Amino acid sequence: MHAGSRSFRRVLVLLALAATVAGVRPSAIRAQSGDLSSDDFFSTDTLQDIQLVLNSRDWQQLKQHYSENTYYPADLRWRDMIVRNVGIRSRGNGSRNPFKPGLKVDINRYLPNQEFLGLKSFVLDNLAQDPSMLHERLSMRFFQRMGIPAPRVTHARLSINNEYAGLYGITESIDKDFLRRVFGPDAHGGVENDGYLFEYRYIEQEEPFLFSYLGPDLAPYARRFSPRTHENADPETLYRPIEQMFSAVEASSRFEFEGAMSRYLDLPTFMRQLAIENFLADWDGILGYAGANNFYLYRFEGTMLSRFIPWDKDFTFYSPLYSVMAGIPQNRLARAAMDLPAPYETYMRTLLEAADSAEAPAGEGNGDTPPASWLQREIAVAFEQIRDAGLADSSKSWSNDEFLKAVEGLIDFARIRSVFVRCEVYRSVDPGRVGPECRF
Repeated sequence: MHAGSRSFRRVLVLLALAATVAGVRPSAIRAQSGDLSSDDFFSTDTLQDIQLVLNSRDWQQLKQHYSENTYYPADLRWRDMIVRNVGIRSRGNGSRNPFKPGLKVDINRYLPNQEFLGLKSFVLDNLAQDPSMLHERLSMRFFQRMGIPAPRVTHARLSINNEYAGLYGITESIDKDFLRRVFGPDAHGGVENDGYLFEYRYIEQEEPFLFSYLGPDLAPYARRFSPRTHENADPETLYRPIEQMFSAVEASSRFEFEGAMSRYLDLPTFMRQLAIENFLADWDGILGYAGANNFYLYRFEGTMLSRFIPWDKDFTFYSPLYSVMAGIPQNRLARAAMDLPAPYETYMRTLLEAADSAEAPAGEGNGDTPPASWLQREIAVAFEQIRDAGLADSSKSWSNDEFLKAVEGLIDFARIRSVFVRCEVYRSVDPGRVGPECRF
């Protein structure tokens, strides 16, 4: 039997456990466009179908010049809706390629007031760095489940000029619409979305950024933090609060640290986010293998207080045995926080909450078959939904066998990770609770 067939059968057998969960099948969807919203577009209840129609020469140019950010006009079709003259361009860093380009879709590129279901843009992720093609969706759903604002993500079959272009992820843009949705009304009855939003840019040519102080010159911060709102504000307004935040990290003594950081950062929420990233074994996040990466920073209106927003989670689920302390000794901010009782306790408690949440039963089980966990169910539902489209995607960066083996690896992660994380935490805070299940 071919190796791909064996992997396929193994995945199906393993997913049969999770498929016993009630509610696996997609729910009914509304058909009339007047009743639809962006929640329908990002719904994970069904595999979406998106069509882009554009000049065939433009499509070839976009693929040929995939490293450039040149926009091309296209018509967007979803269900019974057609949006004319949107702008599309190649996007991504390491994921860019000429065979299956990742795309930024700007609804209002050519028509400034045009919207689509209240959206001004969204991302079509080519899933080129994740052989399972599931990491981003699963990770963002887990952040949301744990109370951390994160973009909505689902999957779609993408057609270009009526030809199947492959399985893509639809990712919500981090913009003012996102900020309005996740942060809601402000303290004065207005909408919290007019603060300072930055996308972090990883710079391969420079030393990894480990949240250490880079000095009083604003240029190093401007290179790393690209403004996505108030782009024309002066550098002092944009970057001085960032410089001051990292200066406080460097200059504060152990006894001053929490008080000094409270002006710039919601430290308990930051520690929760770090714990969730490490629970998800995020190899390339804030505590990444090569320094900080893949996040947005939002500074709230009229304050110096900022929040980190997760982004681009292709490299989560790295290993079920990934250390819960990975990256902390290298990151100046995380290391200083973990040296204090309250942030340390928040971090460890969140790891246990994450383990319980991922492992929470999702359904009743079936006879002798135990109920699937929440994470097992999420993997089962998503894989069942994308399987055929993923296998038929001839432009993906992976073979079908690699795709199926990667999903099998996710199932192993869901089976092992919570137990391993609890054992790691207990070894640090309560060695008496370390039992025989911790023999990894």
